[in-house]
Order: sequence, then structure tokens, then C-alpha cells
Amino acid sequence: MIINSISMKNFQCYAGEHESNYLEFSNGLNLIIGDNGGGKSKLYDAFYWVIHNKIFQSDQRDWVSTKIYKENLISDKAKSECQIGETITSEVTMIVTSRDEKKYKLERIYEAKKIGEREWSSKADSAMLVSVYSHAKWNIVPEPKHEKILNRVIPGHIEPYMWFQGEQVDSLMDLTDSTALEQVVNLLSDIKDYDDLIAITTTGASRTASDLIRHKNKLSNDEKKSNELNATLEASLKSIYKYEKDIEVCDYNIETAKVKVEELISKVEDAEAKADYKSRRKALVDLCKNLEKSLLEKHGSFSKNIFKKHWILKNVDPFFKKFEAKYKKYSKEHNRKENENSRVVIKLPLNVPQPIHVERMIEEESCFVCGSAAPKGSLAHEHILSLIERKPPKDIFTNDLSSDFEGYYNNNLRYGISIQDIDSSISEELSVIQDLKNKRVVAERQIREIDNQFDILLEEDKSEDILGEFKQQNRSRERFEQNKARLLEKLRVTTQQRDDAKTGIDKLVTGEIDKVTLISEKIFSQLKSIAKSTKQQVFESIILELEEKSNEIFRDMTHKNTSIKGKIKFKKITNGSYIPEIVDGDDYIINSPNDSNIILVKLSLIMAILTARAKWSDNYALISDAPTSKMADNYTFGFYKTVSERFTQSIVTTYDFLEAERKAVLSNFNMGKVYQIESHYPSGNSDNRADLCVKITEVTI
Repeated sequence: MIINSISMKNFQCYAGEHESNYLEFSNGLNLIIGDNGGGKSKLYDAFYWVIHNKIFQSDQRDWVSTKIYKENLISDKAKSECQIGETITSEVTMIVTSRDEKKYKLERIYEAKKIGEREWSSKADSAMLVSVYSHAKWNIVPEPKHEKILNRVIPGHIEPYMWFQGEQVDSLMDLTDSTALEQVVNLLSDIKDYDDLIAITTTGASRTASDLIRHKNKLSNDEKKSNELNATLEASLKSIYKYEKDIEVCDYNIETAKVKVEELISKVEDAEAKADYKSRRKALVDLCKNLEKSLLEKHGSFSKNIFKKHWILKNVDPFFKKFEAKYKKYSKEHNRKENENSRVVIKLPLNVPQPIHVERMIEEESCFVCGSAAPKGSLAHEHILSLIERKPPKDIFTNDLSSDFEGYYNNNLRYGISIQDIDSSISEELSVIQDLKNKRVVAERQIREIDNQFDILLEEDKSEDILGEFKQQNRSRERFEQNKARLLEKLRVTTQQRDDAKTGIDKLVTGEIDKVTLISEKIFSQLKSIAKSTKQQVFESIILELEEKSNEIFRDMTHKNTSIKGKIKFKKITNGSYIPEIVDGDDYIINSPNDSNIILVKLSLIMAILTARAKWSDNYALISDAPTSKMADNYTFGFYKTVSERFTQSIVTTYDFLEAERKAVLSNFNMGKVYQIESHYPSGNSDNRADLCVKITEVTI
């Protein structure tokens, strides 16, 4: 919802009635400007208290409930002026408008009675009133509906990213956490729905696979052997699952070591040597990636070629020849029976040659078979005419399958040509795969050689810590790669054992397998694979979209800063997750980026998430307390301009524009309302909190 206004009565430092503590907001960037201790954070507390019934306790650095905070949330000035026996309230009223233009009034009230100079009888908790504006008046909403309306003001799953204090930015996203982006994407999109599909299809695949095995066991002609194979199958499936999980751990550790190595590279002082190293190594790494991609494609196409290039027919040539011999014998006998009662004996089968070719021979007065002339009136011409006039004999054959056998024979001829080239075709494919493997081995060896050369560069850099850690990370990477290779071999062997067990079980089956059971197992297995791959594709498309959007926002927020800022890169690691990095033009990590850069990167990611897909930025207000406290001036300008342009409404407390000359900058933004707040002591004693109130002044831009 969009926030129309907020007002406070005796809330924290906001002493007095609602009328004197009232702020109205509009679309655009709404700024509340004030010095430290001027009441900015307490205003942020007011928004939070209305929705969540909690107050930020500064000394504990945490939110505490009204039940614990009690009368401490009431203005000291109001408590001082209250007489013993009197009751006072602390109140916050917020008016909001929903997307469907419904207006709601949210009122939270806390009541306490003064029973001594410093003693209070306080209510156990605050009271909440919710009203909806209808028929020109405010109508009370029943309590059971409160929670739903409050959640519409700011949904809980996006609140941390739209309502935050400046000091919270660092904790909103950990750039070093490989699961951070995944968690945010899961939280702020509907991609988790795919997990339900995966769970359903996985359960279905497991159940139908078990049903199929039980069905096959019932049809087995050797129960003992079948039980042994089932035990092998079950054990191999468990081992495969374990090996796959262990490989994922290796992939994660390999990627972690690689990231560490890249970070160390960025610390080398010799810029020229480092640039050369990075350039050569990047080219080789890219080559390895391309070779790996080509290998995957070749391995994928290899299985497809079994049907596409007819490799499945590799050993069927003897059967083709056997069929050909039988078909010749059949065709001769079939033709003899056709000609028994015919006036003209024709040894060719019916429709051979086909009528269209016979008509052309007649027109051109030539035999296409032998190439001889067949002029009109000749015996040859008359014979050709008799071919087109042939009619199938009646009642000679009970079941005439000659056309079917003819089709098989034609296929025999067509595929016979392909069979002759199968061995050379397979050999060529295997040769290409081996060549790609050899090139990959050479490229990986060259990378290791460059890494060894880099050892010397590190030694010349005279940084023993960097050199030692570099060697350690490289050793770790190599160790995990070796572990992965061993696991992959175990996985290959175990997968073969699984396949052999399945084949063995199938061979023991006697009788026909129930088609419904068989098809169900196949369908659920395919659905499981489709659900997983679809989730990954959707996730990667969201990641790509967020990367583009966050870089666009990052550029907008940093365009006035002339220093090297880098760019945001979502690096995919081998376990399928992504980690956000700040990289240079060559995609190498920028070492030790300044705090402002890190904060802006996180804010860029958050804004990209909020603006890219569900358009939360259109429907909800961004509320932040001093988000630019650690930013340089140019970054501050970029932040406010970006927020003002990308969010329908934002409400930000700040001390950035206290000086009159700086307020002129605000004309560059899409502004809403601007207020200046300052502590006010009517008696003039700034040490007396019992005299503290807040003066609110609207500023004209």
C-alpha cells in the first residue's frame, strides 16, 4: 500500500497531540531531514510500531514488544506533565491507500496511568484499531481481519528489503554466501512452486519405479536371482545418491578455492605482469569452458546418433541379407500365382514399375530399365502398354501381404547404404571426442604452468602471506579435483552396476509386463527430470535478469563518481548456485572495494529484486532510516535520484540536506514532500528530556 500520512501523539520524543506531529506524504521521494538526535529514528520506529507492535531498543540493538517496553514508549514530556491519578496514551495513526483505491486508517494506542511520581500502572499491551473509509466515513474493521490488512501494507517477505535502517544494509545480503542469491530469489519470486512440482514428481517416480520392480519380481522365473539383483539395485541407488552429494561438496570446495585464487591475484602489485597473467589465464579458462561445452554436446549427440545416423542397425546386415533372400523367393512365387490365369505373363510384381513411370516410358517410346527404344507398334511398346493395364487378380490370395513385404524390402535397400558407413561414422565421432579431450588436457596443463609462473610473480611481490595462501588454495583445489575424479569413477562403476542389475531383472521376466505400470514409471521419471530442469532454467533466467537490472541501477547510482567502481557479476559455481561479485573489466574480482561500493552493490541488488519482476516498487512504499550514512556525496546523489525514479513512493530519513545550499540538489529528483525535523526545548534546557518535543517544518523546494 501507499502511505498517505502518519501522525503521533506522545510517542517517544514526539510529545503533544496528533496535529503537531503530523506528516503527509505523496508519490515520489519523501524526505525527512534532521540532525543526529533530532527524532529521525523514532519516526522510523513509529511506522514499525503500528504494523508490528515493537520498538527498537537502542542499547540492546533489537526490537522488543510493547509488553516489555511498556510506558517507556510514552513521551517523557507527557509523563512529566501528567498528574498522579491521570491516564495518558501514546498513539500512532497511519493512513494508507491500497492498489484498489481503498483507504485504511491504522491506529495503535498504548495507555498508562500515573500512580506515583515515577510509578505507572500500564496496560499489558497496546490496542489496535483498523478502519476503512467508506460512504464518506470511517468504519471499524473487525479484529479478525486486522492481520490480513496489516500484511497488505507491507508483505512480510519483502519488508526487510523495503523497510530498513542504514545500519541494516550490510546484513540484508552476504556477498560471500553462495546461497544468498538463491535465498533471495526463492523469497521474492514464485520459483519455490517448482519445488512442490519436483517433490510430487520425485515421489511419483519413486513409487512407480518400486511398483515396476515388484511387478517384474512377480513375473520372474528365478525368485532367488531376482532378490539378489534387487538387493544390488537398491545398494547401487544408495551409493549413487551418496556419490552425487559428495561430488557436489567437491564442486563447492573447488569453486571456493578458485574464488580465493582470483582474490589473491587481485592483490599482486605488479600491474603489468598481473595483466599479462590474467589475460593468458582467462583465455585458457574460456577455452576449457568451450571445450567442456563441446564435449557435453558431443556426448549428448552421440546417444542421439544411435537413431539419427542409424547406428542402432550396426549388426543387422546379416538379417537384412537373410530377409532379402526370402523376399526374392516370396516375390517369385507371388508373381507366378498372379500370372497363372493371365493372358500375358509378366514377371514384374504389380505396380512395378509404378504407373507414373510406365506412362512416361509409353510417351517417350523407350524402356527406362534397359534403355532400349520401344516405338509405337513394336512388341516392346505393346509389352509396356500391358504393364499399365494390369489389374490385381481376384480371389487368388486369402491374405496378400506383398505390399507390406515390398515396403520392408525398400527400407532394407535404403538402410543398407547407411549400414556400410556406420563403423567409420562411429569412429569419426569418437575421434572428435578424443581430440576435444586432448585439447582440454593441454589447456588445463597450460593453466597449471601459468599458475606456477605466478608463484614467481608472488615471490617477487615479497608477500609471503599471499604466496603461501595462493599455494595452499591451489593445492586445495587440486586435492578436491582429484577427489572428484575418484568419485566420478566410482559413480560410473556404480551406475553400470545399477544398469546391469536392471537388465538382469528384465531378463528374468516371463510373460508380458503390465503396460500401465511400465508407462507410469517412464512418465514420472521424465516428469521428474523436466521439473528439475525447468526450475533451473527459470532460476537462471531470473538471475540473468537481476544481473542486468542491478548493473543498470548500480551505474545510475555511481555515474557521478569518477573512480573505478567495477560492475556486478553473478558468477555461477559448479553446484548450480551463484555468488555476486564486484569485478573489473576482465571479470576479475576487485580487491577490497570501499564500503560505499559494497553498500551500493547490495542496494542495487535489492532494488533490482524489488523492481524487476513483481513490481513491488510500484505498489509499496520504501521506508528507510539514514541509508546513506556511509556513502560519499556523489554516491548519495545517485542513490536518491535512483530511488526517486524507480519507486512509486519512498520515505527516507536523512541528515544529508541540512545545509540550505545543498537543498537545491533536491530539484534533480522526483520529489514528494520534504520535512525538516529538529529537537525543541520550550524552556531552553537541552539537557531536560522532560521538556523535549519535535518541531516539524515542511520545506518548499
